[in-house]
Amino acid sequence: MLNDEKRTTEEAYTSATMSSNLRVEADRRGDADILIAAGWSKSRIGGALLRLHSEFDGAEKVRMATAADFLAGTTGKPRDRRHAAGAQAHAFNLHETGLLLQKLKSLPDVRAQLALQLTVWKVEQPEEVAVGVLRWWLSQPCPVCKGTKYQVAEGTGRHNGKACRACQGTGLRESPHGQAGRRLANFMDDCVQRARDQIGKRLRISMDRN
Repeated sequence: MLNDEKRTTEEAYTSATMSSNLRVEADRRGDADILIAAGWSKSRIGGALLRLHSEFDGAEKVRMATAADFLAGTTGKPRDRRHAAGAQAHAFNLHETGLLLQKLKSLPDVRAQLALQLTVWKVEQPEEVAVGVLRWWLSQPCPVCKGTKYQVAEGTGRHNGKACRACQGTGLRESPHGQAGRRLANFMDDCVQRARDQIGKRLRISMDRN
């Protein structure tokens, strides 16, 4: 039975798969609830991701910082200053995004589902990876160029026509946590697409009936 709320997702899932007591009780969460949660379909996860992104888009946000916001407080060579300022901006944005995520009602269920999927893939620290990829997925534009793909000439606020060095001109941040992060990001995209396909199918059926 799941009595220790501090157990990790991996420990809880492993325990549930080996449990001999799979009764569902209304007043307490048990191993059966863990297995039920692990059984979400891709389309259901995708629907939850869509709701989460909708909540995120509708939430009041602070302005994301850029390297320029911290440049004045750095010292050294210009290149070193830009690097240090960029690191400070990144840390600030992670902190602010973390505070915002805590306000999203759909987050706990989505985070749990992604952590369970990572557990199935035997990824280490699944909860940490799930949170990191979710934070990236909700806000993918490069924090340096803000998604424009180009560098901004220092002191002008205008693009100089050169590709942003931070994102290599893609306009997007690189997904975190290496191969595991990329695999989870692809899984999330697949889930979202399945949810959209299912929603579209239901709408077509509804229109045909009318």
